Amino acid sequence: MQPTAFTTLLCTLETKECADFSRFHRYMFPRRQRAQRYLDFLLLYHPDYHSRKDLTKAFVFQSLHPGSTYDNKSLGNVFSYLKGQLETFLSWQYLMQTGFERDVFLAKVLRERSLSKAYYQQLTAAGRNLEKADVVGQRTLINYLEIKHGDYYSSLDNKLQHRDYKGSVFGQLLKSQELLNDLLATKYAAELQNRKRILGQVDQKVG
Repeated sequence: MQPTAFTTLLCTLETKECADFSRFHRYMFPRRQRAQRYLDFLLLYHPDYHSRKDLTKAFVFQSLHPGSTYDNKSLGNVFSYLKGQLETFLSWQYLMQTGFERDVFLAKVLRERSLSKAYYQQLTAAGRNLEKADVVGQRTLINYLEIKHGDYYSSLDNKLQHRDYKGSVFGQLLKSQELLNDLLATKYAAELQNRKRILGQVDQKVG
């Protein structure tokens, strides 16, 4: 298969990471079943996407849509979507390592029990952990809260207006999405190049 940005990044994952990514996508995005089918099919050939001559884009498409005419644009859209979700997954993995997930969960429990003082203390702990994270973890916070905590994201955003949080790093992160997007793109590009160097897969033609 001709290298793509998605398959190149997917090649850098270990077998366990691939399984974790599949579970992550299935759990977080249960309605994207079509993309999940593509992902599960591709993982059957991991990591030999670029070395197998029989594994072409047309083969992948027609294996999942028997009898249909190959649609390169449709396949490209799926690959682009999966690449974005894989970036989110890798960022989420990093965020889990900072302790932020645990802090937000505890804060949510405290709020539900109306323990306001402890709730604010827990948010402060979450903010401190987040300040230690690099831009990958910071940017993921925005998507992560929306996906996993739903309306809690709005509540948290409102709580950040509390005088204890005005001007805090934690509050500013939620209000600087455009800047963080740019920072994440730079961080991701560097990380991807590093992974490709490690595996000897540097290919300047990959888009």
